[in-house]
Amino acid sequence: MKAYEEIIDFIAADATPQGIIVDRIISLKHDGKTTPENLAYACVFCNRHKGAEVGSIVWPTQQFFNPRTDW
Repeated sequence: MKAYEEIIDFIAADATPQGIIVDRIISLKHDGKTTPENLAYACVFCNRHKGAEVGSIVWPTQQFFNPRTDW
């Protein structure tokens, strides 16, 4: 479990100008676990926009952003 917790802090600076991080899809606030099934890559901006909520709406399209399929 510790290895997954360490992944959460990973930043890959070459993916976007802001970098990417590994984010929990369901946050700790909502009892999300640090397991591979609950982790997804997110750019820093998207992660901060989502915050501790379960997801976010992409306002120009009015669609829910799914980190598993909307890359």
